[in-house]
Amino acid sequence: MKQQLCSAILVAFSIGFVAMAQPIESATAQKKTEAKTPIVVSGAVLAQAVQDDVSAAAKMYHLTELQVDGVIAGQSEFKERIAMLRLDFMVKDPKTKKMTDFSIFCSLKEPLAKGDKRLDELAVGKKVTVRGTSTAMGNGQVTLTGCLIVPKKTNAKY
Repeated sequence: MKQQLCSAILVAFSIGFVAMAQPIESATAQKKTEAKTPIVVSGAVLAQAVQDDVSAAAKMYHLTELQVDGVIAGQSEFKERIAMLRLDFMVKDPKTKKMTDFSIFCSLKEPLAKGDKRLDELAVGKKVTVRGTSTAMGNGQVTLTGCLIVPKKTNAKY
């Protein structure tokens, strides 16, 4: 009798665990499906949103795939490859009401060798659209990782 009761409790527990796990799995699958379509936002709008209220901006943009545009203000190298782009913006500080600097850093998924012909389109001063995951924000900056360059409406492939 005691053994049957223990078996019944174990079966009930297992059924409950499977039933509880099912919504979590479907929610995870739904999140993966949603992640395939990035949130498209201009760099200027993203920068001002973070400057205005980082908590509200984080709820909307943090750990999310974003597609952002802006003008390249700088490049960073790693192991003789261009590994990061910096997009700079001027935003209005809500506390001081003065304009201040803001940067969006884009860590490239596939860094480009110095001689790569595609670097001509990624030179300082050129307009670019990037797609990456927002992994950090606040203190006058946003960091996007795993960035891909979104091709202009041509046949260029990146």
